[in-house]
Amino acid sequence: MSELPEDVLEFAAQLADLARSSLSYELSPNLPVTLADHIAFAIKRAEEHMVVEMPLAFDVQQSYPAEYRIGEMAVHGIERTFSVHLPRTEAVGIALSIVNSAVSASTHDTERQQMTERLIEGSTKIVERRLGIEVERSSFDYARFATHMRYLIGRLISGEHASSGAAALLPELLERYPEVSSCDNAVADYLGQNLMKTLDEEERVYLILHVNRVFERETAKRP
Repeated sequence: MSELPEDVLEFAAQLADLARSSLSYELSPNLPVTLADHIAFAIKRAEEHMVVEMPLAFDVQQSYPAEYRIGEMAVHGIERTFSVHLPRTEAVGIALSIVNSAVSASTHDTERQQMTERLIEGSTKIVERRLGIEVERSSFDYARFATHMRYLIGRLISGEHASSGAAALLPELLERYPEVSSCDNAVADYLGQNLMKTLDEEERVYLILHVNRVFERETAKRP
């Protein structure tokens, strides 16, 4: 702590308070120091015009949206407070500092998160194999698909059900998109086998729509 600037420590302490008031899980009391250390190096990198690649940026945005938003706010605050310009990817590093400071909630939560990501990737590979496409993991349409899958898997695990009345659309979608519907069946079977759950008709409707959006975007790129 003696090596960290006082104004950076003060900023980090305020940021840690914001994180604690915004998130539903307990954070380590060491978070202000961890954040101050990260922010001090981020400022130094900015002053020396060093840019650090963040290969996990997409994953962090999708997996930890609340923490990432705090990271974005922190970047804007750092720029105003310390008169530096930071690359947007610094929000990822701050978000990960917050995630990594979670107090024990976490073995179970981490295992569930890892299982969810495995199921999303497994489902994506089924889509690629059944529809003969290669899904671009960095695309906006894939981000929407992956986000939908996270919510779908979460509902299946918790036993919740969507209730928008969309189930009535299923017969029409099955007829209109037979190839995508067959793929949807394979994904539903895959999730069912892994989670010991059954997708209801409403979930099937939204899954078909999201798979079809990815399918159409990827096939539209073909010459």
